[in-house]
Amino acid sequence: MKASRGRSISIFILAILIVGVIVLGIIGASTTYSIGVSTTGILVDPFSGAITGPVNGPITSFFGKAPWVNVITIPTSVWTVTLEGKPNGVFVLSQDNQEIEFDINFRYQVSPSHAIELYKKFPGQNWQDAAIIPHIRAAFRDVVARYPADQIQLVRDQIQAGVEKEITENIGNDTSLASGINVVSVQITDITLPDTFLKAIESKLAAQQAYLQSQFEAQKVVLLARGQANATIQQALGVKASQLIIANGTASSLNFIVKSLHLNQSQAAQLTQTYVFMQQLQSLCQQVAAPCQNMLLLIGGQGGQIFELPITKK
Repeated sequence: MKASRGRSISIFILAILIVGVIVLGIIGASTTYSIGVSTTGILVDPFSGAITGPVNGPITSFFGKAPWVNVITIPTSVWTVTLEGKPNGVFVLSQDNQEIEFDINFRYQVSPSHAIELYKKFPGQNWQDAAIIPHIRAAFRDVVARYPADQIQLVRDQIQAGVEKEITENIGNDTSLASGINVVSVQITDITLPDTFLKAIESKLAAQQAYLQSQFEAQKVVLLARGQANATIQQALGVKASQLIIANGTASSLNFIVKSLHLNQSQAAQLTQTYVFMQQLQSLCQQVAAPCQNMLLLIGGQGGQIFELPITKK
């Protein structure tokens, strides 16, 4: 009997120990929490409504909370909001009422020191959809409205800088965000202009190209006409100059003959008539393709002087 009673007591004690270990394990698991890298934790008591923290990771706290207290974790690394394509892209009107689509990447961080205030305003942690994205769309709407559609691509950097500045100011002044959001950057990844506007631009460029081409053709015609006129003038001047050279050469020859023979004015006039007559004979000879030879001019009769007259070539 004593042996049987001793075994029963031992079994009872073992059972108590096992139950104790299980209870301690449950209590330990429910009171221990871990928070990872780039994460902050908030302790929320659902019964009292008390919120404590924040607790920044990485950390593991054993028996650090009551079993019924919930641990809410919020990443404090950089968040990225991507708005692109239909219907998620940012669609805004330009100064001339053209609808333009912007695809963007918006990057921000949650401030650990303001995590509790942010959680109180957004217990569902939906501050991104509820507050941040509306601020992004509003900033683009305000900034893009300052520029006409045909300048949007040219002022892309200005728009990006202006939007980032306005978003930062608006989020900083938004009490619901409670200074819990820090803007990192705004990046425009693509800009899409409406098809109707692009077609209008293409038509305008085609018209400008046609106008420039017509101007070029007109200038070419003017230059060709001017060149032809200059060529005609130069040709006329050349003919005139050659005629003067021939005339001057003839006069020099006659003057040489007059001086050599000491002819008087009457004899010089007769010589000129004879010279011209012989030149005409040479010309006639060439026109009928006769075998003309150099012609001789005898001046002074017997004992006079002989002058050879070369054939004038045309």
